[in-house]
Amino acid sequence: MKGYDGANHIEVLRSFLEIPLGSADGVFNRFLEIPGAIYRGEGLERFLYVRGSRSNKVLLVAHADTYWDHEYGYDTAPTHTIKIEDGNITAVNEEFGLGADDRAGCAMLWLLKDLGHSLLVTNGEEDGQKGAAWLMSHNKDIAHEINHDHQFVIQFDRRNGRDFKCYDVGTDEHGNQEHLNIAEWEHTLNLCCRWMAKKELPRFKMNRSTP
Repeated sequence: MKGYDGANHIEVLRSFLEIPLGSADGVFNRFLEIPGAIYRGEGLERFLYVRGSRSNKVLLVAHADTYWDHEYGYDTAPTHTIKIEDGNITAVNEEFGLGADDRAGCAMLWLLKDLGHSLLVTNGEEDGQKGAAWLMSHNKDIAHEINHDHQFVIQFDRRNGRDFKCYDVGTDEHGNQEHLNIAEWEHTLNLCCRWMAKKELPRFKMNRSTP
């Protein structure tokens, strides 16, 4: 299938999941390897944007930060290794979460990066969507391009096939039992690869005022 190396996609996923959890720097450094990447901001208020080459393009979004329950008392980045067993990925050190939200989404962006669509990686999304909010309020040029030059937006922000997130009340997804089901992740990746490879994609109208 055009779009990504099927033999290599699990290794790409592994490489993103093994980035230390306490900082988004490793994710941003990876995407900075892409020619033309636009990187702005610092701390939680930062983003990286890669302009797509297609005229009929979509914006693919993921966030670089991840989170594990503060009840475990860890505020610094541990050495992070994972294990694959029975079709699931978990952290070797069970005291920490896996970080699949949203490192698994970042891996998808990396694997789909050659289809000609735009990429957006933000920070601070687990801490009140700070990166996205700063982008839209302080980077009017990029905000306008995002809103007006794309057919629609796809955000990768769940670790499994039936996850539901309500940001105002929280979930238990980031505890030490966090796992990622490889088959479900692959299903989403293959579905998006087929969809994004189409020459013509519909344009959805925005239903509110935008920059």
